[in-house]
Amino acid sequence: MWLLNTHTYSLKLFVSPEAVSSPYAILSHCWGDKEQSFQDLQRIHEQCAASGTDPQDLLCAKITGCCRLVRSHGYEWVWIDTCCIDKTSSAELSEAINSMYRYYSLADVCYAYLPDVPPRDTRDLGAVWSATFAWSRWHKRGWTLQELIAPKMVFLLSNTWDVLGSKADLAGELEFVTGIPASVLRHEARPADICVAQRMSWAASRETTRVEDQAYCLLGLFGVNMPTLYGEGTNAYRRLQEEIMRTSVDTTLFAWQCPSLTPSGWNVDLSPRSMEATGLLATEPAQFASSGNVSYTPAIYKAVPADLTSRSDLDVISFTTTPQGIRARLPVITSTGRVALKIAPLGWSQRRSEVAANSGRRPHSPPKLTERSSVTVPLFMVLLPERTDRNSGLGASLPLYSVSRHKRGHGHVSMPVRAADYQAILSTTFWGPESRSDDGQVAHRAPSWETVYLVHTTRAPDPVLTTPLRAPMEQACDAPVRISRVRWDAAVPLSVSVVGLANVSDMPWEGDPPARVTIRVGRTAPVVPLASSPPPYPYHWHQAEVQLVLQLGRCLAGECDLSPEARSRPVWANVQLESDVDPSTAASESSRQTHDCPTDHVLTWPNLEKSFALDLDHGLPTYSGVARTFDVRFEFGRCRWNPQQSLELRTVGICELGISASELDGSTST
Repeated sequence: MWLLNTHTYSLKLFVSPEAVSSPYAILSHCWGDKEQSFQDLQRIHEQCAASGTDPQDLLCAKITGCCRLVRSHGYEWVWIDTCCIDKTSSAELSEAINSMYRYYSLADVCYAYLPDVPPRDTRDLGAVWSATFAWSRWHKRGWTLQELIAPKMVFLLSNTWDVLGSKADLAGELEFVTGIPASVLRHEARPADICVAQRMSWAASRETTRVEDQAYCLLGLFGVNMPTLYGEGTNAYRRLQEEIMRTSVDTTLFAWQCPSLTPSGWNVDLSPRSMEATGLLATEPAQFASSGNVSYTPAIYKAVPADLTSRSDLDVISFTTTPQGIRARLPVITSTGRVALKIAPLGWSQRRSEVAANSGRRPHSPPKLTERSSVTVPLFMVLLPERTDRNSGLGASLPLYSVSRHKRGHGHVSMPVRAADYQAILSTTFWGPESRSDDGQVAHRAPSWETVYLVHTTRAPDPVLTTPLRAPMEQACDAPVRISRVRWDAAVPLSVSVVGLANVSDMPWEGDPPARVTIRVGRTAPVVPLASSPPPYPYHWHQAEVQLVLQLGRCLAGECDLSPEARSRPVWANVQLESDVDPSTAASESSRQTHDCPTDHVLTWPNLEKSFALDLDHGLPTYSGVARTFDVRFEFGRCRWNPQQSLELRTVGICELGISASELDGSTST
């Protein structure tokens, strides 16, 4: 640990914070564009020692201002992260990052410098200054979170280095701005007493220059140590969560993207419109933004036996990382519907102050909500079965699940806190036919312990992907069309994957027979049939995948009534359902048999773009009376290497049309 002498401005190395002979101070600040580094101070010290120059003349205003204040308060040593870490040494940088929370907690005092906040004017009523204080950049930086929490004494400073107050004095303002409870700021409660989800929410709106620092700046807050690997990107945040999962029993680590409770009712919507499949772990702290009021009260499902040697009698919630996913031992309630949905009660609850339940309502009905009250609702993890074909090699019998969360920035299913409401939901037909006891009472399902595997992290939410299509024709200078750089643009919640490429093995490629690209189009999340919809469920088609065949060829008819340019480069394209393609004749069909010249020739399309509509139901009415169709859009451009002779397929866009709102709500009208 390097410390800066406030009198001589020289750096000295100490083995640890405990080895410092006298109390030291520490600076919290936001980095600017021109910060002086460890090497800069070493060079300045050597230069001044040789020339007799006062180091203050060469040091930046931040360092001199800090040393002046710290020295006036009687401290000989101060730690400043910009100049007290040799960042050219990866080992020293990793040690400093892993020890930084301890550096701040053992400091005698921390000075938080806010260069964008003026001194507090006693004549000001406070509204203008409070707004300026709340908007300070210091509150939005990731590293300043631990710098606010760890030290016992924090003085917040204005841009003139005047003391604005201690963090205890300003605890109310800081709680409003940062979401950190005043009890934590006053050290009446330890950060470890706060559940993981709440602590993560404190960092949700904070930013870091490097994406890895989103994880590294939280190491001390969760008591975690791990190697720092700049360049690993978002993988750092995943590693942080794995370390927390390994050392903590607090399952609110997974309670991110939690639901909002609005005056319109309880958020128990499990329809495809509102839910999406995600991994168990979050990808960034921002996903905990709505978890600030989450609390954790672990339930005791079974008494611990007196004889602990009988481990088979003891069920404990556990999560373990494996190559197949996260292995979880959980109490779950399983639906008996077509989709094996599971709900896991993990002891989560959330306090909401904006709404409250109205007592005047019918039994087993969702409560009406009024404002200006406080309610507490339990939260449950909802698990959706994953398709086995997404996990080839893992075994068809692997019980793999994803976590269902709300798409609109919300998440886990929230249910009324009252036992009657909870039991009413568990007894609905959503879970299958009601079962009754001998006295006619509804028999409610109780959680049972199961071992399941959970998807590790969320797949990229953006369904747009670039799939390289390896085709020999790409290597020819005068290839009529190139397809290797195509961008697949699928409207949510659709996903696209390429499953086949045919008729492109010959060189040179003449375009006859045409190239056929087979793609699979599916939904990014399993679909839940609603209880109000009797079989056959209106979502039966959405649970299946559709395969489309994109055809690209070169017209060799020689009789096209087209422009001279189109006749010289008669590239055409179209799309059809795989079910409409006869596999016995597909390989031998000529280009002339598989396209229509007036409509399929690319050079006749405005801006080289065109959309094709595919009727999935072949004109038959659906449950809502609306036929389902796919809109497939081709976007071509001139090849950059050979714009005179070649075209390139740049984008294939796919979206679903013809599905009415009543169908998405589970309507079965004909």
